[in-house]
Amino acid sequence: MNQPSQPKRHGGAALLCVFFVLLLLAAAGRAVSYFSAAAASDIACPKWLASLADYGAELIAALRVAVGLGALTAFAYRGRKIAPPFLLCLAAAFLDYAARFVIDSLSGNLGDYGTIAVFWLLGEFLYETVFTAAGLWVILSMRRRFREADTPRRRAKFAPLIAAALAVLPYAVSRVLAEIWYLVSFLLTYSGVTSTEIASIVGSFLRILAIYGAFGMIASRAAARILLRRDGRA
Repeated sequence: MNQPSQPKRHGGAALLCVFFVLLLLAAAGRAVSYFSAAAASDIACPKWLASLADYGAELIAALRVAVGLGALTAFAYRGRKIAPPFLLCLAAAFLDYAARFVIDSLSGNLGDYGTIAVFWLLGEFLYETVFTAAGLWVILSMRRRFREADTPRRRAKFAPLIAAALAVLPYAVSRVLAEIWYLVSFLLTYSGVTSTEIASIVGSFLRILAIYGAFGMIASRAAARILLRRDGRA
């Protein structure tokens, strides 16, 4: 009599677990970001430490997005309702940006730019919302083809772990395009680019590809694999 309710409890527990992990990553990202800003403004702190913390903060932020997309993949391929995990991903993102605003306000970093900061953070939140939705579209498209496939070989091409990895691509590509836009603006403004600046430009692109591309795909696959194994499907 109790067996039919078990999947719901399992799904609810997984949902709460995912939300907890996303909130934990958001908190860790804020803490590392705050340390990065403090280290950068402290002349006694080594520059490499501030730079390392900056990389760490960006890595954790990318990890939060990737874990959310991996979770969405697992829930979609399970056949569960996709709206709850999607909304929780957005809630975690909103709390992350809200915490950033509160921390900057309390630390006095905003000054007279509080209103501008609010609109900027809302823009960042909407940006993440759009590309999380784009990732979800990739997942649902892959799931549809997975279900329509008539052979195991075709189904393997649209397997959940592949969908989880591909779901990260819209967000990663958007970061690359944003960097290209910045580069074009820079080249139109300045002339005589030095070798040091060229190295910095190349490093920026490699950083985006590594963090939002390769690392994001690995993290999303890992999150989907863990959740699917809980359900006995991976």
